[in-house]
Amino acid sequence: MALDSHLYRDPYLILEEKQERDRKRKAEVNMKALFGGNLQDDRIDYRLRIPADLDTRLDNWGWLSRDKKQPGISQTGKICHRLAVLAGAYKYDEASAPPTAAQIRDAHLIERAWRNELLPMKQKMLLAGVYVYRLHPGPVCRAAAIRHREFDAEMFKACTMIHNIAHRIGHHTEGARHGA
Repeated sequence: MALDSHLYRDPYLILEEKQERDRKRKAEVNMKALFGGNLQDDRIDYRLRIPADLDTRLDNWGWLSRDKKQPGISQTGKICHRLAVLAGAYKYDEASAPPTAAQIRDAHLIERAWRNELLPMKQKMLLAGVYVYRLHPGPVCRAAAIRHREFDAEMFKACTMIHNIAHRIGHHTEGARHGA
C-alpha cells in the first residue's frame, strides 16, 4: 500500500520547518529586547548579554579541554566532521594550527576559575556541558536540574561568575608577578 505523494511530508522537512520557526521566534524576541533597550530580559540569548570576548575565551577553553584522542572514530565520522568544519559549523578544528601560547595561558586561567570553589556546581555543569562537551541545552538543563526556559538566564549567570573569578585570579597573578 503506497502513500499518496500529496499527503506524505518528509519528517526531516517538518523538523526543519519547526526549527526555523523557533529560530525566527527567538530572533524576534532578541531584536525586540535589543532595540527596546532591555538587555536584562531573561529571554535574550545569553551570548548577547556577556562581554564580547568572553564567549570566544570560553570556546577556546572548551576546545583545549576536549579530549582529542577519541578511539574508534569511524571514517564516516571523520568525513562528517570535515564537512561540518568546511561549512563553518565548528570554529576550531583539531587538524588546524596548534593553539598559541596566549590561547593556552587563557585556557589555563579559565580552567583555574572553573575549578575554583567559589563557582557553584550548577554553573560548572552548565559551562562544561555547553563549551567542553558541546551539548544542546536540553541535556544540560536536565543534568543541572533547571527548567529549559531558565537556561539563558542561568548561562548568563554562570558566564558572569566565571568571568569575574578569572578576572580576580588573573589580577592576583599579575600582582604577584609584578610584586616579586
